[in-house]
Amino acid sequence: MSLSCEADLRSVRARSHTLLRRLLADRAAILHRDEHRLLLDAADALLFDELDALAKQGSGQRLLAARVDNDRWLPDPAAEVRAALDGCAAAEPVLHAPRAEVRARGKAGSP
Repeated sequence: MSLSCEADLRSVRARSHTLLRRLLADRAAILHRDEHRLLLDAADALLFDELDALAKQGSGQRLLAARVDNDRWLPDPAAEVRAALDGCAAAEPVLHAPRAEVRARGKAGSP
């Protein structure tokens, strides 16, 4: 992937993060402080490719689904927040092990 393409992808992810912050600010009256923090923490983890980013993303998605299931939030606004959260993620999961090590592990388990 070229450097300009990578920069473009980072820019898109950063815009998703900014959008998420704006959406959460607009909905501050209906979010508990810990819910707000959980969603922002998940977005930060995704944006900065932290090791636990996918787990935090899942927690954020479950929180949004639970709010809709419990009639605490309408489906469309929750979907908008979820899309912004998911937009903070890399298109492909970032691997924190050297590529050769990852390939070697993949081959070891295949027939």
